Amino acid sequence: MVNEGRVFTNKQYREHFGVSNWTCVGDMKLLEKHGFVIVEGKGKSTVYRASGTPHESKKNLTKKLMMGEKKSWKSEV
Repeated sequence: MVNEGRVFTNKQYREHFGVSNWTCVGDMKLLEKHGFVIVEGKGKSTVYRASGTPHESKKNLTKKLMMGEKKSWKSEV
């Protein structure tokens, strides 16, 4: 789903992956932090654009997710 240049909404992401709104928001914050997506707009008009130049390799991001870094964004939301 997160292919270079692709634009998607919170709803599209949730339906595609079968996750809650809370999970989607957290995932997008983490993906934005590591340069995989660019957040455009605010509130219900927010869209996410897949970035072609991530700051970190997919392998490193996957490792951080597996190590539990995902929990840290909950305090930022």
